[in-house]
Parts: sequence; structure tokens; C-alpha cells
Amino acid sequence: MIEFTPEMRDSEKLRRYYGFTLFTDRSKAVAHLKKLKGAPYFMSNRRIAELADICESNLSQIYHGRRGASRDYARFSEIHRDTEAAILGVRPEINPPLRGGAHMDPVGARRRLQALIALGFPMRILSEGIDWGKDPQPVHRFVTGKSGRVYIVASTYYKIKALYEKLHDVRPEDMGLSKVAIGRARRSAVLHGYAPSSCWDDDTIDDPSAFPEWTGACGTPEGFPIHLREEIPACEPCKAAAGWKEREHGTLNGGKLRAMMELRQMDAFELARRVGVSDDAIRRWVWEQRHPSMGNIRTMASELRCQMAELMDGYTLDEDPDIRPEDFKGALFRTMIKDSGRTVHQLAREAGFSHTTLYNWIKGRKYPDMERIQKVAKVMEVDWKDFYR
Repeated sequence: MIEFTPEMRDSEKLRRYYGFTLFTDRSKAVAHLKKLKGAPYFMSNRRIAELADICESNLSQIYHGRRGASRDYARFSEIHRDTEAAILGVRPEINPPLRGGAHMDPVGARRRLQALIALGFPMRILSEGIDWGKDPQPVHRFVTGKSGRVYIVASTYYKIKALYEKLHDVRPEDMGLSKVAIGRARRSAVLHGYAPSSCWDDDTIDDPSAFPEWTGACGTPEGFPIHLREEIPACEPCKAAAGWKEREHGTLNGGKLRAMMELRQMDAFELARRVGVSDDAIRRWVWEQRHPSMGNIRTMASELRCQMAELMDGYTLDEDPDIRPEDFKGALFRTMIKDSGRTVHQLAREAGFSHTTLYNWIKGRKYPDMERIQKVAKVMEVDWKDFYR
């Protein structure tokens, strides 16, 4: 025979005589907790427990529907009516004190980690810096959004913010990190389009509606050509301002590449040898199964003796149909550099190229493409067509 405790007897009396029990389903309390912990309130468990006058650990058990150790827990679905009333009686606070368990928007934290990766800091270093261990996978899942997190707790947010303030002005090379790890982090940032710290201000990095300021002219028609010329990932405002309609497989037009290869009587093997890639990569680009980097597009344009715009969609340059790449005058270019009061090395630094590139133009080993020559002309404050006369 079952022995009834006083609580069980009281509950049975209420059920028999009044039609309800001392316990009720926890669904209403959980829904209210989610509201308090979510945007725009972001209240922590500790703050809610203080206002409800219940134990914080009990509140966490109610929220997750289980009690006991992690390996030996018991699930439950009902809570005491007084506990439910205490939880439902907590009113949302617009600006609660942010504490360890408060839920916050993950956008700012994600952007800070992406900026550090763009600077060259490996994910393993970032993971150790925020006490996530040496495994870089949690950072990778969070940064790429694959973790599915719709919030981040305040304690983690402040750890990431402190790490960002510590490292965003530091060169990874100065910390003794290997060049291989730094290069891998930077290539990953370029691949995923992560914005470095220079693209963010303190008042915009946490704003979900803000976008990184890559060029100084983002959101204007002048911004998109700068993205392409400097090989910077194009931001959505610049694409919209330029009326850019992105192709399904990227910006390279495979049909134009194939036509230019036929015009120059160059097959995939020869072009691959000159560009430094496999012939299979060329075929994939021609059929638009893969998208080449801007550097590879520039190299192909140089080897095919055409402008990048002739291989791409949605972008045009200030071009003159009467000027051909082979009309470039290397000796005249050298003279104009001297007339501007610069050396080849100084001009290369100002334009962001290597001095070897400029020497190749001067000696006629290679012809400059329109993007680069127009950038050099802008630095020298001359008309780019003067280099061809």
C-alpha cells in the first residue's frame, strides 16, 4: 500500500473538492522566462531569480525541465503554482544590469572575432583568449554562424570584447605566431569576407543594421569600383548602389573567358600553365562551376591581353576603344614617374603594388590592366591615357 505524504494528501484534496492541484504545467513559466531572457530585455537568471525571490539553480532547472547531475538527471514537466505565480509576476526590465547569464545579441561578438581573424590571429589563439579551450572548432562554428546561436551570454560577450580591445591594434607577427598560421587565418577571412577592425567604429560594431566601411565610400556608386580594384570583398550597400546583379556562380563570365581564349588561340592547358593553376580549374571557371579569386582574374586578363572588365559582368571601366594594352609606353611611364618627383619604389608603395610590377611595365615584360593603370594615374594625378601616347 502506498504511503501518502502530507503534500500528496493536500494535492489530492484540492483535486477532489476544488478541481485543481498544487502543481501545474511549467510551459507558461518557461515561455515567460524566454521572453525575459530574449531581446530586447536580455535579463539574466540571477536577476530574474532576485525579482521572483526563488533560488537561481531552481530557476535554471525549471527552464530546462530537469533536475539533478548532468549524467543522472530526472525530467519533470510540472512546478508548484506559487513558483509559477512568482515567475509570471516578474516584469521585464528594459535596461537590466548585465550579468553572467544575460542573453545578448551575438552580432557584435561575432564581428569582433571576425576582425581579429582578418588581422591574422588563428582561431586557436582566440579560443584560448576567451577560455573556450584549445579546440578552434567552437570559435569556427560561432564565427561562421553554424552553431545556430541566436544569443550569447553576457560573460562571454565581455570576454570577447576585452580580447578585441587587447589585440585589435597588435600585429600577430609581434606575438611570435608562425607565418603559416597567420597566413591561413587571413586567407580564411578573405574567403568568408570578414571585415577587419579598421572597418568598424565602436558605435557601429554592435549595431545589427550597420555595415563595415571598407572603402570610405561604401553605399555610393564610387564604392563598388574600389572594391574590385583593391580586391576587397564587395559589401551589399556598394552592390546595391552600383546596381550590381551578381551571377549565380560569381562575377566571372565563363562565356566571355571561353571566347577570349578562342580569340587568343589559347587552350585550357596553356592558360593554366601561365596562371599557375590546374587545367581542371580553368575548365570549372569556364563552365562557372567555381569562382576564381580577383587575383586569378587579373592574371588571366594579363595573359589574355585584355582588361578584367572583358571577362566579368556588371562592371565597366573608363576605357578607350582605340587604346590597346600593347600600346603602353614603358619609357614614357618611367619619365612621368621622375617628373612627378617619385621613384619607382615610392610610387609602388603609394599605389599598393610591388616595385617588380612597375618594373615589368617599364621594361615591357608585362602590360598593365586598366584597373591598375588607372589607380597609378590617380596617385600621380595625371590622365591614364597619357601613358599610351
